[in-house]
Amino acid sequence: MDQRADVERVAEDMARNLGERAFSYLCEQAEIANLKGDRESAITWWDIALAVAEIWYLRGPAYSSADV
Repeated sequence: MDQRADVERVAEDMARNLGERAFSYLCEQAEIANLKGDRESAITWWDIALAVAEIWYLRGPAYSSADV
């Protein structure tokens, strides 16, 4: 499985489990990683956050397990 597929899978899980809090949670994780000097993890967290935003754009913020 390529990295993009992993990012999309994690984003779907986060959107389903955290709902509207998913994006802010992921941004916070990216900032924490960045502050710790872990640039690679920060980028990955941002990629997941952007994938959540894309899910919401395509499916709406009321995304739920019924949409999977």
